[in-house]
Amino acid sequence: MWKKNVAKEEFERLFRAHYEELFVRAFSILGEEEEAHDVVHEAFARLWQRFPKSESHTVRAFLYVTVRNLCIDSLRRKQAVDRYREWWLQTDLEAGRETEEQEERLRRVEKLLAKLPPLTQKILEACFFRQRTYRETGQELGVSESTVKYQVRNALRIVRDQMKENE
Repeated sequence: MWKKNVAKEEFERLFRAHYEELFVRAFSILGEEEEAHDVVHEAFARLWQRFPKSESHTVRAFLYVTVRNLCIDSLRRKQAVDRYREWWLQTDLEAGRETEEQEERLRRVEKLLAKLPPLTQKILEACFFRQRTYRETGQELGVSESTVKYQVRNALRIVRDQMKENE
């Protein structure tokens, strides 16, 4: 019991000592306060999984590398979503000139989405319609963040391929 208390106290000390500087770093990369907090919390969660096995002299480096990598992952995810939104808006603008074509395209997309597995449908709804992060979606649905990423990527590929085939 004593060792657990010591480990917890040491972890809390590390958290207090490094949280602010890690937050500033994440915020400078991401530009979003809430997401920067999420990234730093995730970095500390990953450290806790390794704690107290981690060498004390490598903890700061581990936290910095983890924050950097999580920021890169976040930026990549945002970039993929932005590309999809741009594609969708461009497609929507082109089709907007002819309302019947637009309505038909939306019906085809809805049919394609309805054919996807229920979990994939829920993931797409959470990520795109309710603006949830992959992490939030995973926690909400009880699946891992990587499962959410895979399902989104796979569903978008299927919808794009099917839409190209039908054009």
